[in-house]
Amino acid sequence: PTALQSPSSKPSSSILCLNMRVGKWQLRAFCGGKELPEHDIEGHTCVEAMPGCAFILKVNYYGSEMHQIELWVDGKAATTRRGIDGAGATTFPCTEVTFDGWEKSQDGNMIKSQLLFEETSTADSTGDECSSSGSGLATCALDWTQTRGTICVRVHGGQRQVLQNDTMPMSHNPDLRKAEAMSEKAMIKGGHSASAGVGVRTFTSTRMWRAGESCVGKVPGDTLETELKIFFRDSFFLHLRGEANKVSSLSSLQREDDAINSSCDQVRAYVRRVVETEKRLAKRTKVNLCGQSPAVIDLTDD
Repeated sequence: PTALQSPSSKPSSSILCLNMRVGKWQLRAFCGGKELPEHDIEGHTCVEAMPGCAFILKVNYYGSEMHQIELWVDGKAATTRRGIDGAGATTFPCTEVTFDGWEKSQDGNMIKSQLLFEETSTADSTGDECSSSGSGLATCALDWTQTRGTICVRVHGGQRQVLQNDTMPMSHNPDLRKAEAMSEKAMIKGGHSASAGVGVRTFTSTRMWRAGESCVGKVPGDTLETELKIFFRDSFFLHLRGEANKVSSLSSLQREDDAINSSCDQVRAYVRRVVETEKRLAKRTKVNLCGQSPAVIDLTDD
């Protein structure tokens, strides 16, 4: 059976900002008690990853069917599955789930570790990144298929299951190893200054399911119906590609040139100057003389 949901778990009474919606599902990210603003970049939902900040995910379902859901962060299964019962047919029906940590559980005991944005470790360059020029890093194509920097809630089909015996929730052992180091160029290009890490650990216990109780079980074939995805990127990346007015931590963008003290800062400063110049030029009125096409200014280093 899925992990027990408290009988008090009910859908939020506040309806709903129409962000990160897939059909009848909604996924939101919170940091420091506040919902993270969402950026739409190339059709993908992104939020700001602030190093040192613990985050939680809230999932809401606005349908009438049964499902099982599970949280994956950076390609790692963070939790066991949760039951979603929009029909209200199980012992503890639930249509809202909060994921607030990596869960390691066995025999009714659980260690929960905060989901945390932590600074990414850097390594020597492998030489396979985009050009080191600021413009190249700012404009090269993104690979959204990568698992790094990804929060994913997987939605499976579910059905009512009545337990014949007393049963402990499923055991789970998440991969808590630190994220691999990245080259500085790849880190800046992809907006990966912050990675998903492990925060404060707490110890708790899980409730045993009793015979005769009902929960949301797997359907034959265990079909994967959909995935809800949010990508997390650093403030510098979102300032360039997202909506600058939504970015909250701009320290890396506001350094003066004489305060630059690392190769990362040098690349960021160059990119910032290029992007600011491009924005100023875009505001100028384009003049078409004698039917000629407007001039195109190329700011790359090539």
